[in-house]
Amino acid sequence: VVVDPDGNVTVTWTHERRASDFLGLITCRDPAGGPWESPVALDGRTEYPAPRLSVDRKGNVMAVFADFPFDVPTWLSSARAQSRPVEGSWEDAVTISPDVPVGPTSPQIAVVPQVAADPDGNFTAVWHESNARTQFRSGIWANRYPTDGSWGTPALISDGAAEAVGPRIAVDPQGNVTAMWLRKQAPAGSVDDPLNLYAKRSRAGEAWGAAVRVSNGASDVGSHQVVVDVDGDVTAAWVQLDGAHASIWANRYESRGPADVPLSPRPYR
Repeated sequence: VVVDPDGNVTVTWTHERRASDFLGLITCRDPAGGPWESPVALDGRTEYPAPRLSVDRKGNVMAVFADFPFDVPTWLSSARAQSRPVEGSWEDAVTISPDVPVGPTSPQIAVVPQVAADPDGNFTAVWHESNARTQFRSGIWANRYPTDGSWGTPALISDGAAEAVGPRIAVDPQGNVTAMWLRKQAPAGSVDDPLNLYAKRSRAGEAWGAAVRVSNGASDVGSHQVVVDVDGDVTAAWVQLDGAHASIWANRYESRGPADVPLSPRPYR
């Protein structure tokens, strides 16, 4: 669910369509001060009931979702996006994940897309995907939709040599984007290697910087979230296991400090 500055609310959900045995995506809008509009079906079919929405300050809405086409084998899914201008209706969905050769021995699985908008109406989406370009290990990909254009070329922003999952995204008022995800510490990603939280930033539409580790590397991390304030300071929080119990940890990136260097993580129990 999202709400724009004028109070218009947009909601999405998944709806089981029994005749064809898949989950479809539905959206509905509540104009400020008026009744709910009739639900509209989006151009997606999914096994992951998690469409994500973002809205810019003008009221333009972007939905992203993992699309599993009903009429093709299960080794194919893609990240797709569908937009609704503030004064219009939903436009056709487009694929925002990479165009790679696929087949039973060369699958492409793109899931868990996330999206965020900056104040100027530029949208950035991230998702995790495994395909031939990452030797079928899951990597974090990103794509950008500028306010005056269309979706660009998807880019792999994680280290393709290690498994990376669970992307999160936040955008500050200046248009700087922070993406976070979980990955194994070692490139090989051994079974005993803990999952750690990593971050990468893109400054106002520029190229992505270097990835930095946000957690302390001691043990597995999960349930991670990221937010940004009006000054551009980024806070990440997560659950971390130490063998005896779970603790809540946090780390903070200060926009006025050294570039792309987070502070030391701290536990909150």
